[in-house]
Amino acid sequence: MSEYKIDSHVPAPTTQHGNSKYPWGEMKEGDSFFLPKREGYTARDTGNLAYMSGRQWLSRNNTTHLKVCQRLATENGVEGSRIWLVRRVGNWRRGHSLSLEGTDK
Repeated sequence: MSEYKIDSHVPAPTTQHGNSKYPWGEMKEGDSFFLPKREGYTARDTGNLAYMSGRQWLSRNNTTHLKVCQRLATENGVEGSRIWLVRRVGNWRRGHSLSLEGTDK
């Protein structure tokens, strides 16, 4: 006999993941946001955390025509990263360009 109690009729959660701290669900193709460097992290590490979050969000939402792009940036004297939601061009592979064409940005 198992040491775990089996429960029946317990409703499953409506989502597997909590809300993202980043605005992925509110962004349109071509939108971006600036992410200040977090204390104890480099600007690159801070950007990488957001980048991976964006890739996971795209995967969970079955979004194959968009990609996440990041670049180190300094805005108003603050180090950090700028993160974009961009359109995938053709059969995208590392080293090929991503496009913002056709967006209102």
